[in-house]
Parts: sequence; C-alpha cells; structure tokens
Amino acid sequence: MEPERFSAKIGSCFLLFFTPFAIYLTTLCPTMYWRDAPEFQVVGYQLGIAHPAGSPVYALVAKIFTSIPFGSIAFKTNLVSAFFGALLIFLVFLLIINCLGFIFPVKGNRLSTLAATLAVSFYAVSMSLWHNSIVAEVYTLQNCFIVSIAILLLRGVRESRKPLIYLAAFLFGLSTGAHIIMILYIPASLLFIWLFYRRFFTPHNLGIIVMFLILGASIYLYLPARSSANPYYDWGNPENAENFVTHV
Repeated sequence: MEPERFSAKIGSCFLLFFTPFAIYLTTLCPTMYWRDAPEFQVVGYQLGIAHPAGSPVYALVAKIFTSIPFGSIAFKTNLVSAFFGALLIFLVFLLIINCLGFIFPVKGNRLSTLAATLAVSFYAVSMSLWHNSIVAEVYTLQNCFIVSIAILLLRGVRESRKPLIYLAAFLFGLSTGAHIIMILYIPASLLFIWLFYRRFFTPHNLGIIVMFLILGASIYLYLPARSSANPYYDWGNPENAENFVTHV
C-alpha cells in the first residue's frame, strides 16, 4: 500500500473512533443512572452476578475499566459504554465498506468511503446509540459483537477464507455473555451460512464450528465459579446446576 493511502486510512480510523468517543465522553453520565445502570456498575466493580442471564462478558470487561486510575466507579463503568459505542461506529463503517464491496465490486472505493462515513456519522448521534453510550449498559458491547461477526462472515465470502467462520462462531458464543438475546440472531446467521457457506460444510467442519461456539459460550462458567464466592450482588445464586439453568 502506498504511504499516502496508508496515512489516509489511519487518519480515517482515528477520526471514526475518537470523534464519537469525544462526543460520548463530554456527555457521559458522571454518576449513577436509573434502571439497570447501577446494577451493572456494582456487578462490574465487585464481579457480581447480574440479572438473568448474567452477562458475564460485560462483568469482566467492566472490571478491567474500573482499574483506570481516575474517576469514580460509576464514571468508569459508564466509560465502558462510551468506548464500545465509539468502537461500534468504526466497526459499522467497516461493515458498510465490506457490504458495498460485496454488492458493487467494480466501483471505486472513494464513493463507498463517503457513503459509509455519512451513514455512521448520522448513526453516531442517533438517540438510541447516544443514550446507550453514556450510561452503564450492555448494548454497545453486544452490538460490537454483532457487527464483528457480520464482518468476519462477509470477508470469509469475499476472500474465500473459510476459517473465518470458526472465529465468527467463537465470537457468537462469547457474545451471548454480553446479552443472551444474541440467540435470536441464530436464524439469520444460519440462513447466511446456508446461502454462502453450504459447500464448506462437512461433518468435520461442522464439528469444528460447534466446538468454537461452545468454547465461546463457556464464558458462562463464570456464573457458578463467581457465585460460589458469594459476592455482594449474587442474583439467582447460580452456583448449582438448577439455579444456573434457571438464571440463564
């Protein structure tokens, strides 16, 4: 790649992440908010168990953010949403570029870049995303998983890199630990795979995909492991099999 084009791409990536991040940071809720936000702030700080289905991935990610050496616990857990909200904008930009390249492979990339930039600019300041990017919630993290999986599946088709579906399967399993509602994306995912990957499927390949899916979903072992330590916030007490199944 030419140095000028590489520098331009780096500059675009910088702007697409840090511009929305600056917007969310300057409007970030400085303390507790209503609904689920206080619960997620406590769960992230103390590595507790959130309401069903537990959101173990969010708890672990939020715990990392609470190690930031400035700000209150509430501010730092709210910052999780701002970070992943900004990352989501960048990922959606990549997804649009990949979609346009898939549909119009002979078109110049300048028009695609302009279209993608305009789209994510409007999305960044949409009420739903902006609101969920300034308080402690799981949705920006969950949506980053959704878009990342879509990018992997598209790139696997475009570049004939079938192993990318293994990584997509792992991320899908892991994403359920952000929000269990991810299981509602299974029909759409299966349809896409059937349309574009069905020649790839053999019993061997299917077994590998299921293995990576289970490996990602194994993040839910966090629930009984952490619940056995009796944290302050231990919703459902899922340390035994019955409670675990009920909670999930």
